[in-house]
Amino acid sequence: MLLLATAHADGHDATLLFANHPTARGVDGEQLDAALAALSGFFLVSGAQPPADWSPYIRQRQTWCGEVTLRWLADRRGWTF
Repeated sequence: MLLLATAHADGHDATLLFANHPTARGVDGEQLDAALAALSGFFLVSGAQPPADWSPYIRQRQTWCGEVTLRWLADRRGWTF
């Protein structure tokens, strides 16, 4: 799903790509939104942690991942911020 969030950030219709994938069979929009909310929360909280000495850019990357998943969720829900 994170790969699809990256696709969404690049302007692709990630929801359509997800829906057309066999692993999405039986997954409704509310379930997708719940997964996006969980992922964005995880990455935004992780990105707000103190710097990691084992990876100087991990917090920046985690924050970015949280933001793109949240943008995808916001687009799906019609939210503006």
